[in-house]
Amino acid sequence: MDEGTYTITIQDDDIINYIVDPDSLTCSATGKVVVTTCGDATSLDFSDCTFDEFAGKYRFADVAPGLDALVTIQTQGTVQAVVIDNNEFPDGSEDRKQFRPSASFTITDAVPEPYVEFSLTLVNGGTNTPATEVEKLIAGVLDVDGTTQYQEYVEVNLPSEYMVEGGTSPTQLGVIENPDQGLLRINGYNNSYTAAFNSAPRVNVEVVYDNVSSLIYRVGAKTNGTGNVNVPTRQYGIQFACLTNFNSPVKTTVEELGSLMAATTPENECVVYNNPVGPAHNYILSLEPKEGVSGEASVMLTNMKTMQSYSFGFGAEQQFIQINMEFMDDGLYIVQTSIGSCQSDGFIVVKN
Repeated sequence: MDEGTYTITIQDDDIINYIVDPDSLTCSATGKVVVTTCGDATSLDFSDCTFDEFAGKYRFADVAPGLDALVTIQTQGTVQAVVIDNNEFPDGSEDRKQFRPSASFTITDAVPEPYVEFSLTLVNGGTNTPATEVEKLIAGVLDVDGTTQYQEYVEVNLPSEYMVEGGTSPTQLGVIENPDQGLLRINGYNNSYTAAFNSAPRVNVEVVYDNVSSLIYRVGAKTNGTGNVNVPTRQYGIQFACLTNFNSPVKTTVEELGSLMAATTPENECVVYNNPVGPAHNYILSLEPKEGVSGEASVMLTNMKTMQSYSFGFGAEQQFIQINMEFMDDGLYIVQTSIGSCQSDGFIVVKN
């Protein structure tokens, strides 16, 4: 397939998976390979993309020494203008190494969450033979954002751990485990960021895998409303290397999360989280205003999985803000706190 830009339109009235015609998709021309490591993790370079007619898949050559990556594509719903990998960057640049697909969608009541699924499999270089599992692989899921009308979402294999931004400007993403499907779901919020770069920690998630040789990377769009919504081209990106721009990273080990009711951010500008919370603590989220912070308080909790919001008001005389979360759904909640003139954001992961 010659270098260039190619477009497809797939119409789907039912929920059916399609194998996309390879002659209708875009992948970049050959680039240089530069392999780095992140501690003991393997980094992958997705600079070199061609269509392998023998394998019937897209091949990214030399993603690591002695390794290629084969990629197949499936879609659900109405998907248009799929681009496999936007690689219009200089050879050897960090942006070129990322796997950067894009697509546009039509959201319908019949298929409210259309997506494109990329299945990535590591093989021995120049062959179709599955490679030995990589002992440790780190992937940065980049720039999952949206608008007030529609939001991006990404699903990847359930990792051993993941990391989001904490601190005073915490993540805006909803991160939900789905062990039944073996997937980690990342829901975008209604703020849009420029392109699919790793420059905005609030919309990035780093995932870590142990002993892996294949990965599902599913990108899609959703809406909070009903009816048909046309989603223009959205850019996605995954970086197979460490994300180094987190300011106050918060790490969650997947095995541990199942035994916790909640894991909270570090203290922020306005409040201190007096958790952990859990059955022994009656599922109470307890916030204490910092010294020098006073006034009437309000707290809004927004579940990034269901987009359900809960608002609470508190008088100026209260020294502790306590909220019973026992009957709230699981998920990651954005915690927006206002005490007097002090405003800050945090988040809490609820796992009943």
